Amino acid sequence: MLFHEVTTFADARFRDGASFRAAQFEATANMHEEDADFGGAVFEAGADFGRVTFAYANFRGTTFGEAATFVGVTVHESAAFRPEAGEHGETLVDLRDAAVGGGTMGQPEAGSAFYDLTDAVVGSVTLDHSDSAHPLFDHFRFCNTDFEGFDFSAHKAHLAENGWSIHEFAAGDAVIPEGSVAAIDNPATLENTYLKAKNCASDYGDRKAAAEFFIREMIYRRKKNWKIAAGYDVAENANLATHDAIDAVDAFVPWDGDAEDASDVGPLGRIRALGKWAGNNVLYQTCGYGERLWRIVYISSVAIVFWALLYTIVPTGGEGSTLRTVTSASEFATPDGLLAVGQNMYFSTATFITLEYVGAPGSSLARWLASLEAYFGALLIALVVFVLGRRVAW
Repeated sequence: MLFHEVTTFADARFRDGASFRAAQFEATANMHEEDADFGGAVFEAGADFGRVTFAYANFRGTTFGEAATFVGVTVHESAAFRPEAGEHGETLVDLRDAAVGGGTMGQPEAGSAFYDLTDAVVGSVTLDHSDSAHPLFDHFRFCNTDFEGFDFSAHKAHLAENGWSIHEFAAGDAVIPEGSVAAIDNPATLENTYLKAKNCASDYGDRKAAAEFFIREMIYRRKKNWKIAAGYDVAENANLATHDAIDAVDAFVPWDGDAEDASDVGPLGRIRALGKWAGNNVLYQTCGYGERLWRIVYISSVAIVFWALLYTIVPTGGEGSTLRTVTSASEFATPDGLLAVGQNMYFSTATFITLEYVGAPGSSLARWLASLEAYFGALLIALVVFVLGRRVAW
């Protein structure tokens, strides 16, 4: 079907299922949302707008009794979505594999509307938080979504409220359409999701959003490598090409010996994946992938105290030694015990910071411990340089 002129179905009622599949609504000289106006319309048995092409469209106040299918739809300019809630108090607008160039996506005055943008292309779209029953990003699912001109900075407070998570929404099972899934947890898919979000935020110069998405990208990369090392097949369906593959997006299950579920990665590949997981985990714990400077300060403080106590309880003293040893737990509470801990704390701090002895360890064990502390201090100082370098690079 091809609609050349202004097309309005405003306030119309469709008692049976309505299908506009593959229709084309061309732009008129007016160039506004009323070019294809479905405002206030009621679709009692659902509506299928699959593969429809719009220039401009209006779905404010539209009621979808069942599924609101916009799978594969293309909106060249702008579309306004603010549907009414269905009989369950919820409506799902299924925009999988869609391309939405611009417009708004909002909430009804009562109930909730959810938007599934899995495998979609999202342009200059505004997410309207008015009347939201949940945190804003609990109404949207972005999974393997391409962002082309989407401004994350306009929604930064809502992203922080949602823990910078964009791949989950709060839609109930009753409105999840057949062929979709309630939760997507393939780590390879989610790694790719946050990679795309990071790149979009970075292009906009939004360093904070890019950093948070980068952290999530690396977290899911770590989980992916762990799955590979454990024998899962995470590559299958990790990168969705069309909506037809979405029903299998999290199809991997723990490997139980069945060859069909096993990963094609060999033993050496699993060992490499395990090494990548370990390195990733170290970077996360120590510096938050270069985005959490306070973690290095925290770990450095813990390391200095740990080594000071180690010097105190391990026989590291001796004639001419700077270190002092406490021989019993009760001695810690005595003035001599506290003095020993304080002296060893100074030695530990100086060794950690200057990377060399400040004093004279009295035994070979003390020298080994001090050398290990200096080595650990050098690694953490290098991490500080890495973190500061990342911040300057941004």
